[in-house]
Amino acid sequence: MGEDARGCQVFILGEKTIQTTLLAEFLRLNLRDHCLVLDDIPENELRSLNGGTSLLLMDFSFLTEDVLVSLLDRVTDERRKQTFVAIFNVNREEPHDYFLEWPEVRGIFYDDTTQGQLLKGVRALLEGECWFARDFVTRYLHRHRAGKKRPAGSTQAVLTSKEQQILDYVATGHSNKEIASRLNISDRTVKTHVYNIFKKINVKN
Repeated sequence: MGEDARGCQVFILGEKTIQTTLLAEFLRLNLRDHCLVLDDIPENELRSLNGGTSLLLMDFSFLTEDVLVSLLDRVTDERRKQTFVAIFNVNREEPHDYFLEWPEVRGIFYDDTTQGQLLKGVRALLEGECWFARDFVTRYLHRHRAGKKRPAGSTQAVLTSKEQQILDYVATGHSNKEIASRLNISDRTVKTHVYNIFKKINVKN
């Protein structure tokens, strides 16, 4: 990689421009953690990322779709359970729901996302949460439920009212602690609900 990745939690995969350099500095100052900008991850070097929880921010405006898909497959194949991925600089008007086919993709940031929202999202992702826009999740659910009948005796085909409520909070950027406080339940219960929600909508966790 050309830089020391030890102890680093956040990696930005994209062209080394003024924008990505400033973004890395912004995250470093606000997260009080090292943040590296990488323009490539050579074969087998995903393993050299921090052994703890790592977040890989992939720049959609820099990576071609083929390269992006290849990188996502590598993260999955190497089974880096502590490495999560978020895609940023995504155009809302272009198809991007296929990102949810990879369980490691935990968040999407659009090209009009503010710095404050980006920081809030990155913090949530590092805490093991997801960061998706409400309309994005809603479209995904409608499309994948369309024409599907609930199997007899199945409990996985429909979200409960509590799960739908939690999904709405998650999709609008609320943290587990905020959701727990609003619903008067424990953080652990919220995490269990989130796990069950993604299992029901066929997003592997």
